[in-house]
Amino acid sequence: MVTMIDFFILLKYIIMLFEKAAYSEDYPKFVLIDVVLKMMLQFMLFLAEWILVMKYKKFEFCKLTYGIKFILIIGVLFTSFCF
Repeated sequence: MVTMIDFFILLKYIIMLFEKAAYSEDYPKFVLIDVVLKMMLQFMLFLAEWILVMKYKKFEFCKLTYGIKFILIIGVLFTSFCF
């Protein structure tokens, strides 16, 4: 279930990236960098959950996924205070 949620969040970031690319003159470069970094972290999170935890049953990598989620939360807090 968590993997499916992370997959749809990844799709949201991909859609946001295409939107930012289409209307790049309306957004500052910092927003594009923010979306790209969050998309890469979300992609790493999805792959870690899907391949390492769900497929190979390596539950010690749950700590890795928690760490990536923590970095995403720190990124959201950072960008909210920047704007």
